[in-house]
Amino acid sequence: MKTLKLLNLTGNKLSSLVSSNFIGLSSLEELILKKNNIDTLVSATFESLKSLKILDLSFNRITRLVERIFYDLHMLEILDLSFNKLGLLNADVFRDIWRLKEFKCKQCKLNNIPVLLYSLLPALKVSFLIVKWFKLCFKLWFKRVFFVCSVWI
Repeated sequence: MKTLKLLNLTGNKLSSLVSSNFIGLSSLEELILKKNNIDTLVSATFESLKSLKILDLSFNRITRLVERIFYDLHMLEILDLSFNKLGLLNADVFRDIWRLKEFKCKQCKLNNIPVLLYSLLPALKVSFLIVKWFKLCFKLWFKRVFFVCSVWI
């Protein structure tokens, strides 16, 4: 399994994950965990996935992201948390994924996007499908914070 590049665990009714779930998968580049029942992720859950570029956690029940959840995922470029129940984001969650280019969070019920997030991740493209996003874009634009606001339908 050391050469495995893609692991698709869609619809397996998983409810939680721990770091020991991924030991020995250091070559994994894409992990798809969508359409499960995941509600809890502990710190450093994905720390052994050093080559991970795409992480899809969409269509789960995640309500919050703990600090250092993405610890040591320096190669991560795409993170999809769409259709979860996230309310608030803490910029510290994204500290270790500085190569992140795309953060998908459609229908996440987010109330905030930390301005610090854009300084930590200069290449980031964020996609939302919520009205609050337009209000936030306007507020940040008005404050002369430059970033890409995109809505994917």
